[in-house]
Amino acid sequence: MDDTQSLDPEVLVADIRNGSKQAEASFARKYWKGLVIMMEQRTGDRVRAEDIAQETVAVVLTKLRAGALDNPTALTSYVQQTAKFIHIGQQRRRDNQLELVGEMSALFEADGTLVEACERLELTVLVRNMLSEVRLERDRDLLLRYYVHDQPKPAICVVLDLSSEQFDRVLHRARKRFVELAGPRLRDGIGSEEESQ
Repeated sequence: MDDTQSLDPEVLVADIRNGSKQAEASFARKYWKGLVIMMEQRTGDRVRAEDIAQETVAVVLTKLRAGALDNPTALTSYVQQTAKFIHIGQQRRRDNQLELVGEMSALFEADGTLVEACERLELTVLVRNMLSEVRLERDRDLLLRYYVHDQPKPAICVVLDLSSEQFDRVLHRARKRFVELAGPRLRDGIGSEEESQ
């Protein structure tokens, strides 16, 4: 029998919180195989299952180091729930990518010209690039996860250690600060292009 299966979750969580690399390795060994099996059953894809398992281990370790788990006896369900949130987030991204392909097709079939479609795409790229200039790391991380990577709110709350109410407040403030940063530059860019035509 694998001795990692009998590790006391309270001891494991406490050791990880105290910076034990050995405990972190034990945690990864204890949950890795089960996560891969669970995610392979959900996705039907071994490689994708391993990616989700790897991300889950990284996310949960980050939370455990920060002491974010109040009830160590719930560690297994916490790990499993985190993996499910990550899978949902990935699925949502895939669905949104398919939707984007459909939207792009519709753009080219609409009355607008190819040039207009390209200008809209350039604006999207500009906004994404400007997100990298957001000064506060948490704002930048939240905006990227929610608007660019289409991660679901529950998954972001787990990763950033936010309650649902905190998420709404932080997102509102981050969005407001981004508009203050991006708005004038977007208007200036659009205005200068119109003047040069």
